Amino acid sequence: METKGISKKERIINSIKNLGKLRPKISHTSIITISALALILFIAFAIRLFPMRWEIDPTTGKTYLLLSEFDPYFQYRFTEKIVKDGFFSWALENGGKGWNDTQRWYPNGINVAKSAFPGLPMTAAFLYKIISMLGVGVDLMSFCAIFPAVMAVLACLAMYFLGKDIGGRPVGLLAALFPALEPSYIQRTSLGFFDDETIGILSLILFAFLFLRAIEEDRHVYSTIKYALASGAVLGYFCAGWGAAYYPIGVVTLFTLVLLIMKRYTRKLLLAYGITFGFGLLIAINVPKLSPNYLLTSAILPVAGVFGLLCLAEVVTNVKTTKWKVVSVILFLALILGGIIALSYTGHMQGIAGKFISVLNPFTREASPLIESVAEHRISAWGSIYYEFGIIIIFFIIGLFFILGNLNNRNLFLLVFGLTSLYFACSMVRLFVLMAPAFSLLAAVGVSGLLKPFVALLKEPPKIGIKKKYGLERVGKEFSGIAVFLIFLMLMVNLAFPMPRVYTQAYTPTTIS
Repeated sequence: METKGISKKERIINSIKNLGKLRPKISHTSIITISALALILFIAFAIRLFPMRWEIDPTTGKTYLLLSEFDPYFQYRFTEKIVKDGFFSWALENGGKGWNDTQRWYPNGINVAKSAFPGLPMTAAFLYKIISMLGVGVDLMSFCAIFPAVMAVLACLAMYFLGKDIGGRPVGLLAALFPALEPSYIQRTSLGFFDDETIGILSLILFAFLFLRAIEEDRHVYSTIKYALASGAVLGYFCAGWGAAYYPIGVVTLFTLVLLIMKRYTRKLLLAYGITFGFGLLIAINVPKLSPNYLLTSAILPVAGVFGLLCLAEVVTNVKTTKWKVVSVILFLALILGGIIALSYTGHMQGIAGKFISVLNPFTREASPLIESVAEHRISAWGSIYYEFGIIIIFFIIGLFFILGNLNNRNLFLLVFGLTSLYFACSMVRLFVLMAPAFSLLAAVGVSGLLKPFVALLKEPPKIGIKKKYGLERVGKEFSGIAVFLIFLMLMVNLAFPMPRVYTQAYTPTTIS
C-alpha cells in the first residue's frame, strides 16, 4: 500500500515536471530584446497621450477626447460618412459623381472623391467597425483622437524590423526608440492629430522593409514574389493615403538606377521592381483623386524609364554578341525618346503640383506667394535641424560613415534614403517628419557601430596582463566602460533630461478643440 502511494506521488511529480517541457524555449537575449521593445512601444504611446491632461473636465472628472487643427476635423467627418453610409458611399453618391461636402467649402461645396485621399478615413472606419463588433464602447471622435498614437506605435514596431534587417537587434531597438521620441514625428502623431501623416510614415517604413526583402538574392523566387506583392500593396495604400507618396516612389526608382550604374543588376531586382510598381500603381490609379492620369505625371514616368533599363539589362546580359547588344541599346533609346516626344506633343504628359516642385527647387516659391505664406512650407535653417534632432546629429553623420564603408544593397538604399530626406527636410520645414525614419536608422547604425568594439571588450573574459616591451598589450575594460557611459550620457542629455524638446513638443494642448 505504501509502495503504491509512493509511485502515485512520483507520477504526479513527473507529470508536473513534464509540463515544464511545454514552455517555449526563449533565450535570454530574446527576453531582453522583447522587454526593451515593449518598453519602447509603451513610451511611444504614452508620450503621445500627454495632451489628454487638457481633455479632462475638472468638474466631472470625465475625459472628452477631441481633435487638433483644421484638417483632422475634415478627416473625422470623412470617416463618419464612411461609418454611417458605407465604405464607398463617398465615391458613389450623386449618380457616381461623389460626395459633395458643403462644410469644407461653402456654399457650393467640394467634391470629396476628386479632392481628398481616402486612405486614412477608410482605415479608421474599418478598424472602428471591428472594435465595435468586439463590443468596445468608444465613440468615433475618441477613436479618431487616439488613432495617431496607435499608428505611431506600429511605425516604431516596423522600424525595429527594418533596423534589425539592416544592422541586427541593437540597430533595430535604437531605430525604434528614436522615432518614438522624435519631436516632429510626435507633433504629427500626438493625441488628436488625425491626419494623413499618421498612416503615411508607417506605410513608408513598411514599403522600404518589404521591398528590401524582395530584392534579396538568396531568397526563393516565390518568396520574392510574395514580398514584392506585399510592398506593391503598401505602395498602393500609401498613394491612396498621402500625397507624399511621390517620395518613396522616387527613392526606390533612384536606388534601382544606382544599382544598375554600379552593375548590381539581378533578375530578382527586375522581378521585384516590376511587381511592386505594377501592383502599387494599379491600386493608385483606381483612387478617384489620382485617376489613370497619375501614370503620366513627370514624377511617375521615370519609374517606367528605369523599368525599361532593367529590361535592357536583362536583354544585354543574355545576348552574347556585341552587335545585338548595341542594337538593343539603340532601340531602347529610340523608344524612350520617341515616347517622351509623343507624350509632350500630344499634351498627355502631366506636371506635378507646385507644392512638390517647390520642394525640389525652393527658389520657385518666390513666384508663388500662396505656398510661401504657409509657415510649414518655409525653407529650414541649419539651426532648426539641430533644434529638431539635437546632439544625435553626430550619430547620424557617424552612421553615414559606417554605411559608406560597407555598401551592400541595404546600406546603399539607406544612403539614398538618408541623403534625399535630408535635402527635402532642408527644403521644407514640414518634411522633417519625412526625414525621421531615415534619421533614426542612420543614427542607430552610428550608435551601434560606435558601441560594438567597446561592448566586445567588456564581454571578453579577464586575462592575465602580459607586459610588452613598448607598453601595454591592449586597451583596458575601464576605458571601454567610460566610452559606453559617455555615449549613453549623450543620448540621455538629448532624450531624458533636463527638459528636452521631446516633452515640450508632446506636452501641449490640442488646438481648435
